[in-house]
Amino acid sequence: MSSTQQNTARIAKNTGYLYLRMILVTLVNLYASRVVLQALGFEDFGIYNVIASVIVFFSFFNHALKNATTRFLSVEMGKNDQEGLQRTYSMAINLHILLALAIFVLMEIAGVWFINHHLTIAANRLTAANWVFQFSLVTFVLSTLQIPLESSIIAHERMDFFAIISVFESIGKLGMAFLLTVSPIDRLIAYGGMMMGIALILFVGYIVYCSIRLRDCRYIRYWNKEHIYQFGAYSGWSLLVNTADVVVMQGRAILFNMFLGVIANAALGIANQVFNALAMFARNFAAAFNPQIYKSYAAGDNKYFMQLIFSTSKISYYLLLLPLLPLMINLPFVLDLWLGDWPELTTWYIAGMLLFEVFDAFQAPLWNAIFATGNIKTHQIIMAGIKFAILPLSWLALYLGDNGIGALLIWGLGNAVCATVRIIYAKGFLHLDIMNYTKDVIGKIVLVTLLAAPVPALIVWRLGQGWVSFCTTTVLSVILICVCAYFAGLNEEEKQMVKAMPIVQKLMKKHSDE
Repeated sequence: MSSTQQNTARIAKNTGYLYLRMILVTLVNLYASRVVLQALGFEDFGIYNVIASVIVFFSFFNHALKNATTRFLSVEMGKNDQEGLQRTYSMAINLHILLALAIFVLMEIAGVWFINHHLTIAANRLTAANWVFQFSLVTFVLSTLQIPLESSIIAHERMDFFAIISVFESIGKLGMAFLLTVSPIDRLIAYGGMMMGIALILFVGYIVYCSIRLRDCRYIRYWNKEHIYQFGAYSGWSLLVNTADVVVMQGRAILFNMFLGVIANAALGIANQVFNALAMFARNFAAAFNPQIYKSYAAGDNKYFMQLIFSTSKISYYLLLLPLLPLMINLPFVLDLWLGDWPELTTWYIAGMLLFEVFDAFQAPLWNAIFATGNIKTHQIIMAGIKFAILPLSWLALYLGDNGIGALLIWGLGNAVCATVRIIYAKGFLHLDIMNYTKDVIGKIVLVTLLAAPVPALIVWRLGQGWVSFCTTTVLSVILICVCAYFAGLNEEEKQMVKAMPIVQKLMKKHSDE
């Protein structure tokens, strides 16, 4: 087997691990969210989400450094430079410690002031809100320190560990949800404390795994200004778009609180959970292919580099479409089943947010290909300019009386503009063949969607919402998407990638044995 075939098989294997992981994690988390919402009530659930938004507002630092760490570790592995790999890993840990300390101090000063003086929270819930803030801040610090460990695991393509630890995380959150219903103390405070406890256990798990299994990534006492400049330059431009994303997303939560109140925050929080769950299907696949994009670029294998962009763009979208289609056509029934009672406009909020993710799903390989080059300044400035324009437009919509739907549609359409501009930019920067990309990627994902969606949607329209239509259309949607994607949406090389997935191999083996 050639090295290219081995790499493709590794991507397929890791995709299988991560996709099965996400199915389990999503189902458990959605059920746990129902229990948490019922235990907290709409008001406390809304308070938790707006407090978390204040903390996550600073997570763009994390995203920027995570992008940089994964990229530089993968490049060193692509160059087969073990010494450089260890130095890069050690500097990443140093920088994340400094970042965690800086944000902790800043948030203890500015965050407490903002929560107590500018958020719309009832006076009798301020004490609980402040406890939740402290727990959320510690959770954030732990997640920051965990980033070099995660990046190292991704660069080594050890996705089986992610599958295992995610199972334990889901079980922990499910147990936490049930404990919350019998908590003898304030449930909002208990929820924040238990979330922090789970984050601490996961952090220890990552440390133990990396210490035992990734011996080429060991921390050494090392400090180099050149590495700081490399991380800083790359992270700084990556930070620009991450800043725009977080400012828009968390700023939107604050605007909803100011214009629409905590019930709208509860609806937005539910929509965020659905959005994050579905987005993780595509992002987990990105975790499987990103190291190969970085390594193929570092090794100078341009043919495989471009092949990955096209193939993973399509497969990433199809993997998102598998849960997206049955969910959207059965959304009211799913929300009833999941939550029992849910705030008005939740379905519209979810639809508006998922419009954004549709474009992200097939664009992720393209922007990661640009990141692989390390020369991201121009791309980031263009994308950030488009994204930053979304927040004032959302504010204007809410100011003029929008109920939140318009603000979310503006966000989704803004991402469509980003996708269009990115393709044009990649033509000159990566020598992307736009005509071929449009035909082979965009054309095929549109074709597969149009072939797969009408029949399940018609069944729901005729039968209405309920168990019969939900079960029928879910099974039918999965079959139609798989068949249409395989025969109309993939070329022969991409079909081999699909066949290399563990679950597909088992099904093929079982069929051949029969």
